Amino acid sequence: MTQTTPAHHRLAHDSDEYKAALASSMRWDADRQEPYLQLPNFPHIRITPFREGIEDELVTLFNHPEVGKRLYSLPYPMPKSFAEAWVEKDLPEHRAIISAITEHAASLDADKPIIPRPGAPLLNGSPFKTVWDTEQGRIIADIKYAIDTENEDGSKKTEEDAYAAPRDQHKYELGYVLEPAAWGKGLASEIVGAIVYGWGEVWVRPGKVAAYAETNNVGSGRVLLKNGLTKVREFEEKWPEHKGGEVKHVGYYERVA
Repeated sequence: MTQTTPAHHRLAHDSDEYKAALASSMRWDADRQEPYLQLPNFPHIRITPFREGIEDELVTLFNHPEVGKRLYSLPYPMPKSFAEAWVEKDLPEHRAIISAITEHAASLDADKPIIPRPGAPLLNGSPFKTVWDTEQGRIIADIKYAIDTENEDGSKKTEEDAYAAPRDQHKYELGYVLEPAAWGKGLASEIVGAIVYGWGEVWVRPGKVAAYAETNNVGSGRVLLKNGLTKVREFEEKWPEHKGGEVKHVGYYERVA
């Protein structure tokens, strides 16, 4: 059973009730045997792990021109072969985290939030990736919440080395894409809030959460600020040559535990 919020009672994002709903947004889908994050004001929207057979929907989402123009590292246009390899790579990781959740959850009762049992260890990574509109039965967004593997000097380290650092040195990078038809409804703020406060602050507790947004992407900057991140600096970033090589102005945001 999915916890729902009556249509006549929309929770204000600055209210204690909304914050409590985010913190308790993780639920259990008994039919699919998987956890999901329930958005407080959108009972038909949930964030789930990757599932088999979603490749075509990922391609459709990421190949929308308004989405594709913001992508830095992901290919645009995105070929189906890339989506297939992406799902194939991430599915085992998601399943491993789900297994850890089932082992350490206080309860998997579908009517209650999934919270860690007393003494449960903190987990690494995130099993939550795709945002589904359950009324329409399709994916409308994608969320990234992954440990940052870049050193201060710009060099790279392995995920294993990143996880081996003390927990207060873990920095998670946050990013999302949302189909344009869903813009302007408050969805992005709740998607980010659910992943940061419903998953990250309950089960992971990294020392820092970071995100990037182009300075002309005012909406995304506002979403990050609403969810407790602070703009630390702005810089110029040259986009890859195969994406035009344009120099863009980017804001860097952080939330420190």
